[in-house]
Amino acid sequence: MAWVLIPIAAMLFAAYSEWLKFKAKQQNISASTSEIETALEKMTERNANLIKRVQNLEAIVTSQAWDDMDNQSARQPERVIAKPIVSKPIVSEDVVSKPIVPEPEIVIPTDEDEVAAIARRIRS
Repeated sequence: MAWVLIPIAAMLFAAYSEWLKFKAKQQNISASTSEIETALEKMTERNANLIKRVQNLEAIVTSQAWDDMDNQSARQPERVIAKPIVSKPIVSEDVVSKPIVPEPEIVIPTDEDEVAAIARRIRS
């Protein structure tokens, strides 16, 4: 009867060793699965934030105030903030200098002008 127990013990040992290999693979898979789940949570959160941003931008672009601002800026010329001062020629005893050449007008766009430019770029 002892001769029957030896093959049974060998089969049980083989099954146990296969089970141990299976458990090791399962632990590796669960570790990589948790990494994937963490990455998925981050991407889902980022996707939700991007959806909110797009909805806000759509609300701004489709609002009546945006259209009014775009129409108003199209009718108004650019605003001039500062004009340079032209000085008179400087006369010295030794050297007669040339008059200072005036610089071109400096135009600084306002926020409304920038918003209108963005609206025109988006619409075209």
